[in-house]
Amino acid sequence: MKRALESSLVLARKSLSKYEADLRSLSPRLTGDTRLVLLLRARRWNEAERLLAGELEPLAVDFLQVYEEEDNSWRLRAQVADTAVPSPGAFSDELVRRAVESNDAMRSEAGYVALPVRIPDAAGAAGARRTSVDAGSAQTATAGEKSDGVVLVIGYWLGEDFFANVSEVTDGLVHYGQLEIYRRVEKEYVWVTAAILFAVAAIVSLITAAFLARQLSKPILGLTEGMKRVAAGDLDEKVVVKAGGEIGYLVDSFNQMTRDLRAYKEQLARAERIAAWQDVARYAAHEIRNPLTPIKLSLHRLHTCLEQLNEENRRRFSDSLDSILGEVSSLERLATAFSDFAKLPDPVFAPIDVNGIISEVAELYRSTQEGTSFLRIDLSLDASLPAVPADAQQIRMAVLNVVKNAAEAMPEGGTLWISSKRANESEVNSNSCASPNGGASSNAGAKEYIEIAFRDTGPGIPETIIGKVMTPHFTTKKGGTGLGLAVVSKIVSQHGGKVFIQSQETRGTLVRIVLPAQRKIPRLSSA
Repeated sequence: MKRALESSLVLARKSLSKYEADLRSLSPRLTGDTRLVLLLRARRWNEAERLLAGELEPLAVDFLQVYEEEDNSWRLRAQVADTAVPSPGAFSDELVRRAVESNDAMRSEAGYVALPVRIPDAAGAAGARRTSVDAGSAQTATAGEKSDGVVLVIGYWLGEDFFANVSEVTDGLVHYGQLEIYRRVEKEYVWVTAAILFAVAAIVSLITAAFLARQLSKPILGLTEGMKRVAAGDLDEKVVVKAGGEIGYLVDSFNQMTRDLRAYKEQLARAERIAAWQDVARYAAHEIRNPLTPIKLSLHRLHTCLEQLNEENRRRFSDSLDSILGEVSSLERLATAFSDFAKLPDPVFAPIDVNGIISEVAELYRSTQEGTSFLRIDLSLDASLPAVPADAQQIRMAVLNVVKNAAEAMPEGGTLWISSKRANESEVNSNSCASPNGGASSNAGAKEYIEIAFRDTGPGIPETIIGKVMTPHFTTKKGGTGLGLAVVSKIVSQHGGKVFIQSQETRGTLVRIVLPAQRKIPRLSSA
């Protein structure tokens, strides 16, 4: 029994010596930090405290303090501490003075062990020259100044009962020695000895449990803080904790949950914006169409009066009427586009051949461009694509709108590559680019999607506006309605898919439409 007590005491003392040795090994890293030394010598406590806060985790200590000697008394000037441990506060002046003079570690009854580190002179820290700590800040210490008057304290928190427990073990060992003497006299003291040993075992168990709890507390506290920030609405929160096993899995699941919540929030906001624009489009179409019919009728009546005018006036009058009729026709087209956008119905799902729809639209453009500026359309379609559950008419409208936009972006002619392929969830969410040659790509067991890629050789889209191109009524084309890509985005969204746009000025644009290969697949997260 006596040996167990002695071993416990030796273990506690070795642990304490190990902590003190660790602190001594860390002190050169702090005194070798030129910027920190200069800040402390210049008494710039706030800046030094911010710098020390960044050193807390790399050094793996529980707290850092700065003391200044003033009026023969050591005063606490700066302090940073790990959030998982209670702040030590200021050590007593007598304790700090004795530790500085003897170069020994300080031990507090509250469970802290700390080591004071003297600040080196400026010649050792910065070379014999005047140095600026931060750009634009005032000049600090020179080589001739003294380092007395400021010490840096680094330390650990061993638990508020650590030294009390060590003291109890020591007392128990002394008491056990006395019991051995008494046992020679009276056998009855054996039970007292057993009780003391039981207490020692309990103390050792408590110390071990406290140590293990300390190892587990940091990742759990980090996860708790992350949950609080997410609950407050910060969906950009990401918990970074070094942990394995169940805690690591829990952290990964939490981060995935925040990513999904952010994606769903963005989709909801986009759906709300589209719904609002539909109301605007419906109202605009109604208000534009109302006056157009009487205007056109009046213009046609005026046209019948041309014969009563002389040749010169007839020509001028006819040109004016033609101009007005042209503008009225433009307004009619705008009203029709608004009406189509507002009345876009819910999709009716049925198995469709995506490659067939792409080929039909490409052939339509090839046939309608005969005798005009040449737009070359190259197809690279994956013949192994499965039938996709979708609304054939709406998918055809989406493909047609993208091809139409590409053609309008290349009025002098150019090349449009259209490809189709399989894609798994990781490829889709990583926003990987499809090559013009297409090609199948799938991973066993992964959720499967169908990707349609359109790459043109047009002038590209400026980076400043690429985020607005799918916003209803946003256009850079003269006479455009700004609804083409908005319609595409809404159709694809209703099918559970996503539209990705990448572009570089003078190097063309890539539009990718991604659709789920089966229904009941969750909507894609934003890339």
